[in-house]
Amino acid sequence: MEPWIWGLVLIAGLGLALIGYGILSDRTLHRARQRAAVSPPTREIPGLPPDLPAPTYLTAAAIAAERNTAAAPGLTDPTDPTDPTVESLQTRLDRATQSWHGGWTDPGFVTHPDQGWSVLSAPAVLLCAEPVSDLRELLPVIQSAAAVDRALLVATPEAAAEVVTTLALNAGRHPGGLLMLQLDHDTLDEVATATGAEPVDSNWLRADAVRTEQLGHCDLWLADSTRSWILPAGDSIEP
Repeated sequence: MEPWIWGLVLIAGLGLALIGYGILSDRTLHRARQRAAVSPPTREIPGLPPDLPAPTYLTAAAIAAERNTAAAPGLTDPTDPTDPTVESLQTRLDRATQSWHGGWTDPGFVTHPDQGWSVLSAPAVLLCAEPVSDLRELLPVIQSAAAVDRALLVATPEAAAEVVTTLALNAGRHPGGLLMLQLDHDTLDEVATATGAEPVDSNWLRADAVRTEQLGHCDLWLADSTRSWILPAGDSIEP
């Protein structure tokens, strides 16, 4: 057989081998993409160790059952309107001079059901300068507050519905309590002055770069469905 014929055979063989390799490689890549599409993502959350166990999310029914059997923070009996703690809070509310339009964003934040109040004692105050669209933006600050058993107040110009709902469903499990408000920018500035908080933008939140000194504080925060108050110092809210 002529040498040039052997050359053609060799070239044809190499071509077929390359085509076969391409088919197998494409099939393998396609299967890997299919597995990735149906597998849970592996994302690291800034500020949290990668080996931290996945959180257990509660259903609305479980939260409702728990609320029906557990007293709200600061109340001997949240269904008793004559509770002395409620009277003390009402007295301080009547004397309050710092008040803003903007109440709790979901009934799940309510700690005193009969009065419709959400009450936080000595909360850390996080003011978000921009709308919050993803719960992961808040997780590092929430985790930090929970680690020291401190209540947390989050105020933002706007928040995605799923962010509000998720926080409300789990508010009762946060040490000291949790509350989210939606306030306009002028009100946020006034709250910043009253609490010493520094409004932080989304980049700071996503980078887990919020410093402790950027959080504000107050003795007692009370909110109903439409307004919020910083209550003056006075009798303890503990029963």
